[in-house]
Amino acid sequence: MSPQGLTSEKNSTEVKIEREPIVDATHGDSLNAGGNVRPQNSFETASFFSKLFFMWPHQLMKEGMLRTLTEIDLPNVMETEASVTNRNYFEKLWQDEVHRVEELRKNLPPNSKKLKTLRPSLHWALAKDFFKTTWVIQPLMFANCTARIVMSLALGYLIESFEKMSNDGYIWAGVLIFCNLIVLFEHHHVFLITWRKGMQIRIGAVASIFAKTLRLNSIGGSDAVPSGKIMNLVSNDVERFIPTALFISYLIWAPLSAIAILIIGMYLIGPAFACGFGLLIFVTTPMQFYLSRRFAILRSRVAT
Repeated sequence: MSPQGLTSEKNSTEVKIEREPIVDATHGDSLNAGGNVRPQNSFETASFFSKLFFMWPHQLMKEGMLRTLTEIDLPNVMETEASVTNRNYFEKLWQDEVHRVEELRKNLPPNSKKLKTLRPSLHWALAKDFFKTTWVIQPLMFANCTARIVMSLALGYLIESFEKMSNDGYIWAGVLIFCNLIVLFEHHHVFLITWRKGMQIRIGAVASIFAKTLRLNSIGGSDAVPSGKIMNLVSNDVERFIPTALFISYLIWAPLSAIAILIIGMYLIGPAFACGFGLLIFVTTPMQFYLSRRFAILRSRVAT
């Protein structure tokens, strides 16, 4: 076939290629093929009232009710959720932890036994950063624990008011509704804050793992990391950051709530309450610790 024939055949068959969204690395804005910038994330410009009642995603949800949403309809990712930002933050936490341990090693005598056990801990670095950056949830969880205890007392007094045919039932019903509102707002806001923090840690960990894989030896050898292990890290292990961020604060507030319930129960019921409470603490709780430990061992075996 002559070159002219190739040219005419090429011109007669047109192939339409859809361009992938272009990402502006400077500003993090995703552009479609027409050059249109994604809509700004409504959470960034939302007022306090809008954040309090979760009204900021209303516009996107309204559009989804009217038509099928496309990929470009999704708002732009905020800078705090970007992989570059979270990777830099994640690696900075690790470098600060390494520097902290190095400073501690310098202050120890050469023959100290702590030199063998003193190592940087990623768990410790992430735990310190979590409680430092999400301190606002601690007053909310205190309000939640207090409201739940008051709800139990109010429910008992409400039932008692029916037996005594007293008008105090209206008061206790109001207290019950008010405490339910506190629990409602606390639950959703605390879960939003902690879920975002867990996602940020997860994104930073995945981005750091990806950056590390680019620096690994691609030829292989005895020190090569299997691809299956890397996939297991980024798809399974880092997912543990999210539920951990959701419930780690209960390590503080669950014992405090238990102590408060024990004191109130002994005051209202007497020593009999302590017997049932002790059965719960010394039988059920150790069993839960044992089962969770066994599950952790099995999961670690599967991962390795």
